[in-house]
Amino acid sequence: MRCTTKHAIQLLSGCLLVTSLSALSYPEYQQDSAHRSLIYFAPSYDESVAEFEHQAEIHKCVLTARNTRVLIVTPETNERLYNSYHNFDWNQLKASYQIQEDDYTLILVGSNGNETQRWQQPDWEELFSLLDSTSTEVAKDVQRLKRCSA
Repeated sequence: MRCTTKHAIQLLSGCLLVTSLSALSYPEYQQDSAHRSLIYFAPSYDESVAEFEHQAEIHKCVLTARNTRVLIVTPETNERLYNSYHNFDWNQLKASYQIQEDDYTLILVGSNGNETQRWQQPDWEELFSLLDSTSTEVAKDVQRLKRCSA
């Protein structure tokens, strides 16, 4: 009987050790870190949206370094993203920012979730100036920005 108990304890200890080691081998999954968002609302996907998308792509490294994400909201976007975000009410998002049907509006949302600034036309210089002046992690931003200039 003692031998069986001893073997059971060893087997249980071995299982716990293997489980612990395998858990440590996977990255720790955590919630998305706080970030700022640029939300561009438009009545349809047109030249204005294409230009904004192009400029956002040009500035992608700088936006990423400043921990800022871009979201473009048009009726076409709503349909395309429906499968990924089917529980998300895009009309409620527009209503919460008081966006009219034919408005072109760019909104900067701070990492606290509050609206920081709103533009009818994107002003990239003003945007980057504002991002730099409101950053709480200046040292990290500067380090990340160095990668963009390489």
